[in-house]
Amino acid sequence: MAFQGCQKWEVWRLLPGRQSVRRDLAWAESVVLRLMAQTVVEEHGPNRVIVAFISAMAGSLAGSMINNYINRIRTWHIIHCIMWSIDYLAIEMVMCAATVSAPSKSSKPPRQPVTITYLTAILSHLNKDDPLDAVVAACITTMF
Repeated sequence: MAFQGCQKWEVWRLLPGRQSVRRDLAWAESVVLRLMAQTVVEEHGPNRVIVAFISAMAGSLAGSMINNYINRIRTWHIIHCIMWSIDYLAIEMVMCAATVSAPSKSSKPPRQPVTITYLTAILSHLNKDDPLDAVVAACITTMF
C-alpha cells in the first residue's frame, strides 16, 4: 500500500499471507485514506480543506446534501473526541454559494400534503384482518 500527498510518500506492506483476506485489505485501505486525510488537513488546515470540499461539490449536489456531509464529518470528530475547530462564518458563506449553484435537478418540488381524505382513501383499501394491512393502518394513523 502506498500514498503520496502533500509532497510526502508513504509505503508499507501487509504481513505475508494477509493479502488474500478481503477484510484485511479493506482495513488497510481505510487506514491509508485516514492517514491521507490527516496529512492533507495538517498541511492545509481544516478550514481550507472543508471549504475546498464544499467548493468541489458545489454545482453538482444540493446544498442540503453537502451540509449533511459536513455534519457527518463533524459528528465523526465528536464521536472520536477530536477537536472540531472550524470557522463557521467562512463555512456558512461557502455553503450559501453552494446552495445557490446547486443544479435544479438536485431538489424535488414539494409534495402535496397528506390530508384526511387521502388517509381515508388508503384505509378503505386495507383489510383489517390481514396483519400487514393492520400494521400499515396503525402506522399511517399514528404518523400523520
